[in-house]
Amino acid sequence: MKTFKVLSLLIATTFFFISCSDDSPTDPNGSKNFFPKNIGNYWIFNEYSLDIENQKENADSPLLDSAAITGTVTAFGKDLLKYDVFTFIDDAFEKKYDMQIAYEDESLFIRSNYFNSFFQFEELGMELPFQLPDTVLKVVDIKNPYKREVYSRKFDEVSIPDSPVGDLKVNGSMTIFSTKTGEETISINGNNVQAIKYTIPISFDGTIGITTPFPYKEKFVFALNYNVYLAENIGIVKTHLESEVINIPLIDYDYNYLGFLTELIRYNIVK
Repeated sequence: MKTFKVLSLLIATTFFFISCSDDSPTDPNGSKNFFPKNIGNYWIFNEYSLDIENQKENADSPLLDSAAITGTVTAFGKDLLKYDVFTFIDDAFEKKYDMQIAYEDESLFIRSNYFNSFFQFEELGMELPFQLPDTVLKVVDIKNPYKREVYSRKFDEVSIPDSPVGDLKVNGSMTIFSTKTGEETISINGNNVQAIKYTIPISFDGTIGITTPFPYKEKFVFALNYNVYLAENIGIVKTHLESEVINIPLIDYDYNYLGFLTELIRYNIVK
């Protein structure tokens, strides 16, 4: 993995000597800005691993993550911001993953590759076929607090690779919704900010079954909840992917899907 030592020095220095800044005013036309878009903006988070009860596993020693807008890319007719995420390891920031984001008309769009990272079911021993196609998802609509469909897909006899019980297939529907589920006061470096919370449930409702030596199916459902918190003129201030037990029928296995929590501790918004 490539180590970004120059970026590490820049962010680490700024982390200790620059206080949180907020220089992105509300749009004069009356719309609110929940994601400042200037290249050079960055945010520093504590990241916590969660146990199956959604309690912090590393409460006293969180990872230090930094997200920065490093450029733009055009895809699917949108100018997307490159929102690169780095983790501080061994005195240097190492690139963790890429996100591509757009903020238009009080709506937050995220390229689907970010959500595909949620479907890496480690230790399961097989790959469940829930990867999203490459697209841009409208995950938050500030103007619409009500339940809204973000994505849906029908599964018809879709095979599961490397199944331990033979030709395993799923049938059913996968859906992603978005709903405003509350507001929360969040403390960032001693300052309280008001954040809005959107919950994005990712669910599957259908069956899982085999075709040989004889056809047999069982009910298969799961739901993962991803929560994102945004504050005006700051951006994303908190994320929470909830832990969940997923039961895999036929192989009679309860998979402990472990989530994470990130909390903003520092940020800098370019003028």
